[in-house]
Amino acid sequence: MDIKRGDKFLCINTVIMDSGNTAYKSGYIYTSNANGCITDLNGNMYHYWSDYSLYFRKVTEDSKIEYADKNSANSEYTPRECLDKIQDLLDMLYKKLV
Repeated sequence: MDIKRGDKFLCINTVIMDSGNTAYKSGYIYTSNANGCITDLNGNMYHYWSDYSLYFRKVTEDSKIEYADKNSANSEYTPRECLDKIQDLLDMLYKKLV
């Protein structure tokens, strides 16, 4: 479970620090900017993780992310497909507003 600079991780459980600050939010994808570490949402690059499996899943271009879509039998999409679906929804909302 090595973390290499440039790796991406999907947060599966929100991480709240001892100070009470939220460092990582469930559902967000975070990038490693330093070996062994995952950069948090405040930009702190040096949160070291020896075992990240309780909070993160490593993702790649080919990773499948579960996506609850009641209108579709297919419930897994690659990150690219998720972004395409989000863009479709934004386009639809924009058309309704304009």
